[in-house]
Amino acid sequence: KQCIANGHTVYATGRNASTLATLKKLGAIAIEADLREPTAIAHVAQSLPRLDVVIFSAGIGTFQTAATISYDDIDAMLDVNVRAPMHFVRALVPNMSHGSQLIFVGSQAGKVPTPKASVYAATKFAIAGYVNGLRMELQKEGIIVSAIHPGPSDTPFIDHADKSGRYKQALGRFLLSPEVVADEVVKL
Repeated sequence: KQCIANGHTVYATGRNASTLATLKKLGAIAIEADLREPTAIAHVAQSLPRLDVVIFSAGIGTFQTAATISYDDIDAMLDVNVRAPMHFVRALVPNMSHGSQLIFVGSQAGKVPTPKASVYAATKFAIAGYVNGLRMELQKEGIIVSAIHPGPSDTPFIDHADKSGRYKQALGRFLLSPEVVADEVVKL
């Protein structure tokens, strides 16, 4: 929303048709896609023009112990949090120019794991490592690679990740607002 308000052309992708419709009303070009599907990633990448800035903010989580989490939840987190950004980079970077920027929204979980978030933390550790290597690989092309690693944010992510509501309740006033995170991404 901030990027649209600042006059940028915004391409938004995701699974939530309602959110995409809201962004479209604000002026974004919306592409509905399930990033767990490799064909969807290819479709989105082929639908985009040359981009100056790409913000990788898609992420899903399920907070359960490593011994009890479902295989489907493990696969979904790996697909969306790790594989999708890597596939997008592979598809988009050849069309990016000097001065373009890739911004990844990581997580403090990628630096300090917590119980019941070991799989989610592993995906965010993977992105932190990927970003650090990618930054060195793309330096000579002049493509800027950045990441932010916010703490827990008061978004629907929390409600999905911990259906009990205890995580959100325990963090209370320490939850970041989505606007604070968005401000930092836009500054970057």
